[in-house]
Amino acid sequence: MPMGKEHRLIVCERNDESNLFKSRKTKIETSIINEDYLNLDKKEHHAIRVIANSLYKKYKNRIGVITRFVQTVGRSIRWAQITTTNSID
Repeated sequence: MPMGKEHRLIVCERNDESNLFKSRKTKIETSIINEDYLNLDKKEHHAIRVIANSLYKKYKNRIGVITRFVQTVGRSIRWAQITTTNSID
């Protein structure tokens, strides 16, 4: 997964907004300065990235499980409605 500058460039190109790349970069940099973000070293950045990626994968998997469950329940409900309707006729 691309990070930082590469990601912003890909998003701008995908949305046909390449002309907005520099202004968005400036806005992000200004926000970082104004919000007084912590000055982290490479190890700290890496540790945060590892944790964030782990959480992302974990919750993405959970959402997939929940989505499949809801789809299964929906199919079961539709099947029950069809069989109930057909048995009444």
